Amino acid sequence: MVDVDTGTPPGGTGSTTHAAADSTAGSTAGSAAGSTAGPDAGTGPTGVASSQAGTGRGPRRLLTGLAALLVVLSVACAVLLVRDRAAQAEPGQRQAALAQARVVATEIVGLGGENATEKLQSLMRGTTGPFRDQLTRRAGDFAAAMQGARVTSSGKVAAAGLEEFGPDAATALVVLTGTLANADTPQGQPVSYRLSLQLRPEGGRWLVSGVEVLP
Repeated sequence: MVDVDTGTPPGGTGSTTHAAADSTAGSTAGSAAGSTAGPDAGTGPTGVASSQAGTGRGPRRLLTGLAALLVVLSVACAVLLVRDRAAQAEPGQRQAALAQARVVATEIVGLGGENATEKLQSLMRGTTGPFRDQLTRRAGDFAAAMQGARVTSSGKVAAAGLEEFGPDAATALVVLTGTLANADTPQGQPVSYRLSLQLRPEGGRWLVSGVEVLP
């Protein structure tokens, strides 16, 4: 018999088998390690907290903006309401100021006669400030002079209007026509007056604080 040498060392086949097994085991371990480490790195506690913080910041900013907008709208509504009430009240206040100016002007030109003192006291009730102080200081002398000269006068408003008007002050122009009589002209003579009256509100009503006789 003849022995044939195949060139395969003893145990060759076993070495190849072990190498393949080692390679397969390494690949499997690496893949398992990679797949395990990947999710942990992206979804760990730090990543979750950061994501939650970013998600909550948006709604907080929105709520803050809405709250600020509501405050602005509330202030705007309050301002508009005050202005509307003032606008509604202004026509009535204008009429009240002008009416008081007409009354005081008529009383001024109507002073005189035997009841001059009573007329002067009535006039003073519609006045305030410097004009009232002036009437108070000169009331006695004025009444005596009117009675001594036998002055009688009467008048009515021919025209009246407001030159200026505000919540704290007003100026009215009143034109009057009437008759003035005294010891020298007992029959009387026609007269006309142009008065500028300054008014201001006190105690819920308009009062005259100054009077100027215009040419």
